[in-house]
Amino acid sequence: MVELVPVGHADRAALLAFELENRAFFEANINARAATFYSDEGVKSAIDVALDDAAADRGYQFLVKSDKGDILGRINLREVERERGSAVMGYRIGAAHVRQGHASAAVQAVLEIAFGRLGLRRIVAGARTSNLGSVQVLLRAGFGRLDDVADTVELNGVVHEHVYFERRLD
Repeated sequence: MVELVPVGHADRAALLAFELENRAFFEANINARAATFYSDEGVKSAIDVALDDAAADRGYQFLVKSDKGDILGRINLREVERERGSAVMGYRIGAAHVRQGHASAAVQAVLEIAFGRLGLRRIVAGARTSNLGSVQVLLRAGFGRLDDVADTVELNGVVHEHVYFERRLD
């Protein structure tokens, strides 16, 4: 069981601790954040941006929390386009919490928010083809692969195939 909590300043210290604890794990799997992010001021600034984005309906960031209130990961909806009723979803789960169903639960919860309260009709997400866990999370959540949309991403000097998936409210 996970709970999605909007990112806010009340969680700043815990979020910084989570990001520092998982920095090496995340940077081995996704492009690194700027070094300035990994400080109290950096996290404060990132939270300010998240709050501004939510207020302007540009994007929504959530912490994925356990029933005890521990941060397990993060999930977001960005690039909200009201005309198309769409957004792009991204997520990350901390190293100690992978392969426990938390990503799947978080994706289901954010889809309920997206298709419910936010009134969106289409969510797009991307994954490296080599990240089989993430691909499986998306497929289990009802996403279909957009076969005609793929590109490459560079991660730590290595080029990877990156594919996209979508889930529509039907």
